[in-house]
Amino acid sequence: MNFGASELKVVLDECCGVVEGARLKNIYDEGARGWIFKLYSRGQTLFLHLGAQPRFSRLHLQPARSSTAEGPGDFCRALRSHLEGALLEGIRQVNGDRIAELSFSTAAGRIQL
Repeated sequence: MNFGASELKVVLDECCGVVEGARLKNIYDEGARGWIFKLYSRGQTLFLHLGAQPRFSRLHLQPARSSTAEGPGDFCRALRSHLEGALLEGIRQVNGDRIAELSFSTAAGRIQL
């Protein structure tokens, strides 16, 4: 099933209230073009899964961290270096399209993915 703009809107509506204001604890590689963001909010640990595979894109919360790649790739290490300890200010859909933008607040300023 394709992950269309309408599905993204539903997912973001469900996730936003839970993850907004969460502190980023770590980022893990999840295969090719996939990442799991470990977040901490209101006394609980959350796992936000982002997948950017061309045919199987996804974005959802999951109850636990799934098995990850052997070690972090270059992109994952770069994300970690810039986002460690960041505050997830919000996630929004861009122009009603299949694009989700994550906004983080860091000591160095605001970062958007």
